[in-house]
Amino acid sequence: MLFESSRRPFTARCLSIVFPCILLCCIVACEQSEHSCTETIYDGDNPDIFMMGQSNANSDLARAIIRESGMSVHQINHGGQRIETWLEPPDQWLDEDVDFLGDREFQYFVWFQGESNRNGYPGYERKLKQILSAVSPDKTTEVIIVGVWMDDEDMTEFRAYQKEMCDRNAHFHYVDSKNCARRDGIHLSAYGQYQLARKIRLLIESLE
Repeated sequence: MLFESSRRPFTARCLSIVFPCILLCCIVACEQSEHSCTETIYDGDNPDIFMMGQSNANSDLARAIIRESGMSVHQINHGGQRIETWLEPPDQWLDEDVDFLGDREFQYFVWFQGESNRNGYPGYERKLKQILSAVSPDKTTEVIIVGVWMDDEDMTEFRAYQKEMCDRNAHFHYVDSKNCARRDGIHLSAYGQYQLARKIRLLIESLE
């Protein structure tokens, strides 16, 4: 009996260590799956807008654009990732995303990504064009680049690079997210999503 009673605390201690570890692994797995999720906002043929990247936004921004512009939006949500994730192992999301898009054609391509590349962006423009060529071989697609921002980081240099990229390419257009409201310094609040959606709508109106 003495031996059995002495084992119970040891077993309890083991469980107290193992269970949190298992739980942590599950949480990490969920977070990774969230980063690589695809979500359909508009599931019809030939949406007006295809939105990709989603550096600090999510499907709520797509819905805000739909409400603000009245246009259809087909979007893929990969959050908090470097641009290389679309093109390089082990993820190589581009093939998956092209399959997700299917044969749909669209007039506007919205790219909202960049915080993760703010301190290292050699070849960023080339990689973005590689993504664009895969999802839209039509070179006349209007590309809307959302200028990224973080309250606690100096994003001046990278944002200048984004603007210059738009200046160099005839069908690239810049929309600034700097002054859009954020709920935590990074992620757009509901009002910030509306503000950005309105900027995108105004830009599209100026192009038509």
